[in-house]
Amino acid sequence: MIKSFLSWCEREKYIKVNVATKVEAPKVPRKLLKGFTAKEMEATMEASFYKKTIWKLETKPY
Repeated sequence: MIKSFLSWCEREKYIKVNVATKVEAPKVPRKLLKGFTAKEMEATMEASFYKKTIWKLETKPY
């Protein structure tokens, strides 16, 4: 965030040299996300199918 601010200051000519150009951002470890279980996927698909079926029954042509 400070690096971006200093880059903006340099572009707008508030400063002559951006001293943050040589600073490297720290590397943040990536998290491995937990996937859905088979039961959760089945429930999602069933809910989606149910809503689509109800939507088709409730829609009226105008």
